[in-house]
Amino acid sequence: MSAASWVAEIAGPAPARVSWLAAADGVRLRVALWRPEGAPRGVLHLLPGRTEYLEKYAPLARRLAEAGLAVAGLDWRGQGLSDRDPRVGRLGHVESFADYARDLDALLGWPEATALPGPRLALAHSMGGCIALRGLVSGAFAPDAVLFSAPMWGLAQPAPVLALAGLLARTARALGLGRLAAPGQGGAAPYVLSTAPERNVLVADPRAFDRLRQEVSARPDLAVHAPTLAWLAAALEETASLRRAPALGVPATILLGDDEAVVSAAAIRARAASDPALEVADIPGARHEPLMEPPDGVPGAAVAAALDRFLVRHAPV
Repeated sequence: MSAASWVAEIAGPAPARVSWLAAADGVRLRVALWRPEGAPRGVLHLLPGRTEYLEKYAPLARRLAEAGLAVAGLDWRGQGLSDRDPRVGRLGHVESFADYARDLDALLGWPEATALPGPRLALAHSMGGCIALRGLVSGAFAPDAVLFSAPMWGLAQPAPVLALAGLLARTARALGLGRLAAPGQGGAAPYVLSTAPERNVLVADPRAFDRLRQEVSARPDLAVHAPTLAWLAAALEETASLRRAPALGVPATILLGDDEAVVSAAAIRARAASDPALEVADIPGARHEPLMEPPDGVPGAAVAAALDRFLVRHAPV
């Protein structure tokens, strides 16, 4: 296992370890480990969303390490500096979400993290929340508690629109056209560079959006553009399948912004209502990425308070 690169010019000092791991099918993944001073109070697996990269989470990971946690995260295949399918360029692509399950298995088996003591926690955002839920359902993933952030358990579009999109995506995949960009997703540029700040659906604080734009502008090789039609078909199939999953009984807190417009808030609330181990922490003023909000703003302060409660409950000092 060799050292991987870290983009310090946008994210500051490198974590304690930045390495390459191989998934079971040979895809090379970039993983990182932030370590606290002294013995950790627990190990948190960081599972980002679609288009994201490890450097984006560096400020949060450092705060968690200062709070005593070890944080182990990854770039999913096709994202950040992990291997990408050369046939799709910068588009986000998998044929099946089973590919992401292989990535999660690789992270969970990383010896640098498995050797550390303490409870096992997870922080899973958006698509990472979908992958984590599948792992919980299958039994491949067994953390002591999970903090979900706007988990992708459905997409925020009317049912007829999703049905038509699913039909189009599945048909394109069957015809060998699954690697084309999904229409209407701005495939020519990353979202943060092609959207006006005031219309963005990710963050409410202009400082947070400006930070994301600066990072992608400085290092376009970290960026992911639109999803492919195959990714869209796989995502719709996976979220439909997970709607039928039973209550899991794993303690979890769900961060949900009151201005969520990317994933289905209704699907999140429906699952929380059916599982007494899940609780929703409503984040006032937040959009799809509450974890990226500055801690001195209203949404960021609410996230910090929810995170503190989660750690006190599941990783006490």
